[in-house]
Amino acid sequence: MILGYRLIGDVRHRVAVFSASLVSMAITLGGSLGAVAEDIPAQTSIPMSGTALDAFHPFIGHCWEGELPKNGGTDVHCFQWVYDQKFVEDRHEVRGAGPLYEGRTLYMQEPETGEITYLYWASAGGASRGKVVAKPDGLYFPAESYTNEAGESRVFRSKWLEAEGASFISIMQEQTAEGWKDLWQVTYSDIGLAPEPERLAPRRYDENGNIEEAKPD
Repeated sequence: MILGYRLIGDVRHRVAVFSASLVSMAITLGGSLGAVAEDIPAQTSIPMSGTALDAFHPFIGHCWEGELPKNGGTDVHCFQWVYDQKFVEDRHEVRGAGPLYEGRTLYMQEPETGEITYLYWASAGGASRGKVVAKPDGLYFPAESYTNEAGESRVFRSKWLEAEGASFISIMQEQTAEGWKDLWQVTYSDIGLAPEPERLAPRRYDENGNIEEAKPD
């Protein structure tokens, strides 16, 4: 994760990859991107995958919200299993600091090493790849290189630590010529159930090659 291209750009990105699944946390969360989803029915049973990705289980099906530093806006992350628990998807939005900033992170377990790795991409055009290490006190994101849409790269590392109540703390640092520099510390809290994963509806064509209107279920 990282955030914007002012500090925010890179901070947003880092926060995006934030999908920290604090292994020791067993909390009930909820919500949708940007707002509490009071009308979404509770998910009574969230399955386990039997892989290293179960480190994210406390987050699956729920959303977290935090206030970014330097008036960076409100950041919301929502987690879901995708493709039969083979991956974890984290969708995030940053609102309240200029144009809407969105990003997605896809976490996976490497078949050969068993490590958790991720791919992050953002609406501003940046992307990064990295690893996640689960420890007793939380999730750690070792040094990663984030490249923005202009081809400029910066190196970040972060960790997500359990806090009081249904919340966790994200701490991010940037690598500089003088060493690692603290950038920010943000507390994320439970805001409600996550929306259901998006599904593409297949297109159907009539005998003349025109797209048919989708029929309600």
